[in-house]
Amino acid sequence: MKNKTQISPKKQLASYTRIVGKLIGLITLACFIGLSNAHAFEIMVSLNTYKQSKITDAINKVEELKADGAWFIYGNSDFSDSEWGTILNKLPGKHYTEDIVQNNNAYNKYSFVMGKKPTGAMWYIEPAVETPGGTVLSSTQIGNKYAATGNNKIMTMCRAYVGDWKTEVDRCLNDSRVNGIICEPVKDAITEKTPGIHNGIPQLMDACQDKGKKLIFLLHAGPDGWSDGDWNTLLSKLNGWNSNFFKSDNVTLVIQNYDTQGSNSQNTTSDWFGNSGSVRSAMLIGMDHAAYSGAGNSSGNTGNPIVHIGPMGAFEQKITVSKITVGL
Repeated sequence: MKNKTQISPKKQLASYTRIVGKLIGLITLACFIGLSNAHAFEIMVSLNTYKQSKITDAINKVEELKADGAWFIYGNSDFSDSEWGTILNKLPGKHYTEDIVQNNNAYNKYSFVMGKKPTGAMWYIEPAVETPGGTVLSSTQIGNKYAATGNNKIMTMCRAYVGDWKTEVDRCLNDSRVNGIICEPVKDAITEKTPGIHNGIPQLMDACQDKGKKLIFLLHAGPDGWSDGDWNTLLSKLNGWNSNFFKSDNVTLVIQNYDTQGSNSQNTTSDWFGNSGSVRSAMLIGMDHAAYSGAGNSSGNTGNPIVHIGPMGAFEQKITVSKITVGL
């Protein structure tokens, strides 16, 4: 007499096939959820003021600042061309250059050292009183720099998005030769120290999103008086002002240490790499944010990406599937 609980090999195979099919479907769903958030804001270090005369083992240690690339300006540093090549190769990803309108020094240096053009190039006017919009290039200046790069789109810089700043930035946003805006805001504005006083940064995010342009924030770290708490606040503000745009790779946070003044300059190893109030600690706070997508990770080892599953972007995903019920 046939045992009623016994399953024929044919039915058993069919059951296994259904199970495998559903598991494949679940994996596909997980991958789709992860890829749907595959783009989110990026983080990189500014090499401005990075010095081997101030920082112990600076060339090798720079790898601890690896995330999504590097912001290159060399005038306040002390490395040779070959050393710059080593440093930039230790910070793979997107590389941007910064120059004042009078020259193309960083752009040319990068192109020579790396044997290729940078990902993007920014020019600005200093002192800022030369145009009504402060640091923003004129249309003629944009044309000159566009030509200097071999007709590649360029970026220019603002410090606010109100009044004349807004007028000049809007002109650039409507210029097909411009692919992005750099914003170097004051701390009290980007942290909205006074409620409602933010110098138009939320509106700038909206405007760049509407025009499909990149927005890069030049920000500061502990040595410049920006605490770790300020960093947590500004991340919250940016995410709250325009969450969809913030969670895109059209937003980049560049972290710099700009204190270069005299013998008391806060440009030491600990100012760059300390556990708190440093350039590196600011980077790690950014990497801890749920919207972060990049190749760094919040464990402190920025050298190799950690592949998670979920709302952390292309390289760091964290998809929670425990609540998905699959009938087998």
